[in-house]
Amino acid sequence: MQTLAESLSALDSQEQAVEISLKQSTAQRQNILRAAFAGQLVPQDPNDEPASVLLARIRAKRAEREKLPKVRKTKQQKEIAAVVSKLIDVLAKAGDWVPAQEAFRRCGVADGALTERIEELYAELRKLDKAGRLAVEAITDAQGRKLYDKLKLLAG
Repeated sequence: MQTLAESLSALDSQEQAVEISLKQSTAQRQNILRAAFAGQLVPQDPNDEPASVLLARIRAKRAEREKLPKVRKTKQQKEIAAVVSKLIDVLAKAGDWVPAQEAFRRCGVADGALTERIEELYAELRKLDKAGRLAVEAITDAQGRKLYDKLKLLAG
């Protein structure tokens, strides 16, 4: 019985030691972070520019970059227009209803395409639909859940 009491006492002592160590570790981590943010961990190079100068230079570069025309959007719009044109050709050749995924695949927009690109393509398809040039039919299962869309190019 006495060895059990001694073992429990030893466990209590160890638990207290671990708790104290954890508190010390947390405090030491905070001290290290505080010193790091104050620049006290490594000697400062006198040749380094002050942070204020660096930040001013970064701001100036950002402002300069914002003035430049954004080429990427124009290129993306041209790519989408080319895909839509190809999609119209694919639908015209089919002459009848084509599952949307199959039509996209024939246009080169396959699995793994960027979601952004697919959304842009759908936006263009909605424009064609509103203009009366495209018919879209939702294919559903027995419970009414949408499985996929079929597309058909209309005369016009």
